[in-house]
Amino acid sequence: MCCGPGIPISRWLKGLKFYSYERFRQIVAGEVGARGLTARVIHSPGVSMQVDWAGTKMVLVDPIVGKHQKVSVFVACLPYSGMIFATACVNQRQENWHEAHRLAFEYFGGVTEVVVC
Repeated sequence: MCCGPGIPISRWLKGLKFYSYERFRQIVAGEVGARGLTARVIHSPGVSMQVDWAGTKMVLVDPIVGKHQKVSVFVACLPYSGMIFATACVNQRQENWHEAHRLAFEYFGGVTEVVVC
């Protein structure tokens, strides 16, 4: 079915079924699971670094005074090599986000072309 010259878009849209994003995701996930589908993503060295905050906060314990503090964990991964960097931050504010990136680049020994968040 194609919308072309002389075919009104309303006629073309009539045959389509629309889903919410969540419902579409459920349908696709069901098909992927039922058919055992996989996708291989090829990465090149030095091109990308994938970053995000880890999902659950951790507790950092000061061994001297015994103080407990919740911290966010920043994680960076180089997908080609599988190298991983992680650091704890007291919060997820922008200055900590930037500092964590700087520390990751320092740890990896350079910068990538792209940072994927």
